[in-house]
Amino acid sequence: MGLALLIIGVTGIIIGVALIVGARYADNRRAELDEKCTASTEAELVDTVCRSTEYTDDISITYHGVHTYVMQDGMRVQAENSFGYPMPEDVPGPCATVRYNPDKPGEFILPEEHAVTDTVAPSLKKAGLITIVLGVPFAIAGVVLFVV
Repeated sequence: MGLALLIIGVTGIIIGVALIVGARYADNRRAELDEKCTASTEAELVDTVCRSTEYTDDISITYHGVHTYVMQDGMRVQAENSFGYPMPEDVPGPCATVRYNPDKPGEFILPEEHAVTDTVAPSLKKAGLITIVLGVPFAIAGVVLFVV
């Protein structure tokens, strides 16, 4: 019984830490892109690319928009959005305002994606904290029962 409680507690703590670290990474990445992507223009959605990521036995599928836009210097850029969506119809288009990095033309953000990050990141942090708070008593109880 003690070993089971210990495993549950440690798993909860690990999941909680992962959620907090993931939310922090998303916040930092958003802040970095906000700082770098200073020029604004209109972009056209020209394609949607399906990407899959495998985690152990689970495969996660996301859809990324490929946008074309013209920079202030007249250079035409086609770039894939790093932000993925759960369904292809969720990808913003056919036209969208983008902010791009003048020093790295393929790096851009869609301002409406910040609303998602602003909503999801605090929720992930809160879920992580709750999971840690719930995991600690299980881990302590598991250690106590395992030692006794």
